Amino acid sequence: MRKLAIVFIVTLLFIAITYAQMPSKIEVSADFMAQYFNNDFSKVLDYTAQGVDTIVLTTSGHVYTTTDTIPMVIENPVVIVAQEGLAEKPIFTHPNTGFKSGEPSGSMEIFRICNHVEFQGIAFRGDVAETEGCKYGLRYGDWTFPATGREIKGRMGTRMIFKNCDFIGFHSLKDQAAQGNALYYLKPTDTNLDHLKNTKVVFENCMFKDIGDEAIRITENEKYGGPNGVVACDSLVVKNCTFDDIDAECIRIYADLDTSQAGSTFVDGTIFVDHVTVVNSSPRFIYAKNFRNARVQNVLIAYGREPGISRPERGDYAIQIQLSGSSVAYVDTFNLVFTSEYDPRIGCTKGGYVDETTIYGYDPMFVDYENSDYTLASNSPLYWLSSDGTAIGDLRWATKTPTIAPLIVKVEGSGSVLFEPENTGFYEFNTVVTLTAVPEEGWEFKGWSGDLTGSDNPANVTIDGAKNITATFELSSGINEESIPKEYRLAQNFPNPFNPTTTIEFDLKQAGWTTLSIYNILGQEVTVLVNKPMNAGWYTINFNASHLSSGIYYYRLKSGDFNSLKKMLLIK
Repeated sequence: MRKLAIVFIVTLLFIAITYAQMPSKIEVSADFMAQYFNNDFSKVLDYTAQGVDTIVLTTSGHVYTTTDTIPMVIENPVVIVAQEGLAEKPIFTHPNTGFKSGEPSGSMEIFRICNHVEFQGIAFRGDVAETEGCKYGLRYGDWTFPATGREIKGRMGTRMIFKNCDFIGFHSLKDQAAQGNALYYLKPTDTNLDHLKNTKVVFENCMFKDIGDEAIRITENEKYGGPNGVVACDSLVVKNCTFDDIDAECIRIYADLDTSQAGSTFVDGTIFVDHVTVVNSSPRFIYAKNFRNARVQNVLIAYGREPGISRPERGDYAIQIQLSGSSVAYVDTFNLVFTSEYDPRIGCTKGGYVDETTIYGYDPMFVDYENSDYTLASNSPLYWLSSDGTAIGDLRWATKTPTIAPLIVKVEGSGSVLFEPENTGFYEFNTVVTLTAVPEEGWEFKGWSGDLTGSDNPANVTIDGAKNITATFELSSGINEESIPKEYRLAQNFPNPFNPTTTIEFDLKQAGWTTLSIYNILGQEVTVLVNKPMNAGWYTINFNASHLSSGIYYYRLKSGDFNSLKKMLLIK
């Protein structure tokens, strides 16, 4: 017994010394995998339990796989990174003995994630093995070890970070391009799911290509979470990524529980999508449910197509933020570029606000779209339309030096600006453009500001980059203030009733943008009589209603803070 005890103690000491000497970072080559682990990468992950937190893959283009049906389970935080300078990304894929039609127990995913993990410079591929398909690249959620029955639950506050990674070829049946996802959140396995709260997911500089369903899918918490207010994903960031050939949404995400459900807890979820290129994909780019804060900007959506065979219904919106209960969302969608045949709709359902003021329709001018080269040509207008002064879309495609630049001229006051050569919006570099300010009657030109200063008129500007210029006009100093109305006024039209012409008089006490519009009894705008900046003064407008049918109409005057509505009757 004493000998057995001594042996046992020595063994424990040996294990302790071994663990203490285990480095925090290990390098894994193809030869290392073959010699020590029989090419089963899941065995490498066992080192994470011994303090290894960084695994460096050192063989260019090597395919790492496993013999397990669900290949990889990570219990402790770990970074898996490709060695710098590799010619090709190391590849993770599913086993050749894995998922086949009619065999749901086969390999459906490459990684099951239960805790913090970061991947850098990795390619996840479902199209390199001999199986009929790999449905998922990665899934997040609870896991039960088949051999022991031991359970691992997803950890509260889990961070999943993917940088410079590829997700390619995920289909349950690849010959049919059936459903598949790059990242899929599993539906909960029970109703006590506080352990799933507040996870964060980040994708930066990633490529998603040939995906049979949504590229990124965060599952329906409101359906499966029960009464405990579960929030499976509290924050999603997708930045500087490209989505190519995605059959359903590029991003489909559900956040907080429906506030209409009894006992639910409302937590603000956030989405930030910036500098994304979407090509040859389903019309609906993003669908987000129950998010109060969503910002989608600097996105290029080009050459859209109908959804794939698995999701024919996913073509109604380009961007849709769906809200629940009394929540209010602001969805900032500025700097979107559409070059698709479908009609892009941006929307919020169940309330909310969407800014659609800067959606463009420029051709991105890809260098070689047919061969998946989405590099922007040097004369692409997309170099200058982003909110941060860079190119729209995935910035990795903006590799050329631009040869054109925009000239934007704004007007303050009442007047206009003439361009020589003619204003096209964009000019070749080194073009000299002559600007001539033309004031309206009663106004005078005061000067230029922005990228052109001074009061020369005409003035020249040389295009050597983006130019933003303002022409300022002010009321002429010779105007007699006593001749300016003291109050705003909208008079009753005369004659009234009328057929078919009538006169409308109004007074403006201050200069400003002025609109005078005609509406039918349903509140629909039928005619706009005035829509321009106007000086202070008295005005008379003649209205010919010969194109309208008999009935009651309304006319509304808006100028500055003044807003007045009156009724009139057309009789024919």
